[in-house]
Amino acid sequence: MLTHNSSSMSVSYAPVIPPILFIDPNIDQPHYLVVGASPKAEVILLDPGQDGIEQITKVLQQRTNSPDIHIIAHGAPGCLYLGNSELSLDTLANYEMQLKKWQGQICLYGCHVAAGDTGTEFLKKLYHLTQSSIYASTTKIGHACFGGNWHLDVQIGAGTLTDSPNPYPSLPISPVTLATYPSTLKKSHDVPL
Repeated sequence: MLTHNSSSMSVSYAPVIPPILFIDPNIDQPHYLVVGASPKAEVILLDPGQDGIEQITKVLQQRTNSPDIHIIAHGAPGCLYLGNSELSLDTLANYEMQLKKWQGQICLYGCHVAAGDTGTEFLKKLYHLTQSSIYASTTKIGHACFGGNWHLDVQIGAGTLTDSPNPYPSLPISPVTLATYPSTLKKSHDVPL
């Protein structure tokens, strides 16, 4: 916003809201990604012994603004594994009240979360609860040596699912860290490099 008064001209900017990066500790080498995270991001390593959905909701409730939300966890079609819980078609109804508090663009980094009919239905139902743009992948997430990548190829926003999403919020982890992460986020572990 540009403001002008008779004595001077000033420019004011909206405050930048730092993204929040949630990392499930059950993935291979979670600390590798924590260390490579952007200093501008708030990084939360979930507790493996607690409900991950509850942990994320508690953090988000403490925010007055809606940050971009990045979640890195093991995945499967229509499912993310968070802490000692699972966010899936079977459990969405159990977390309805919590998920309605998830505001901001949501990026789900888990293998195959958006794959197939199950992934599509999961994203549509999650969008219905959050009313937030959601980005996810139909492919493996992680190191290219295992067939992975860090691209989210599906977006749902305004109730519409698209295969070629608009640019999504970039993952707040250094490109070098992503390129050298020695595994994928598939539930059955690949052999680390």
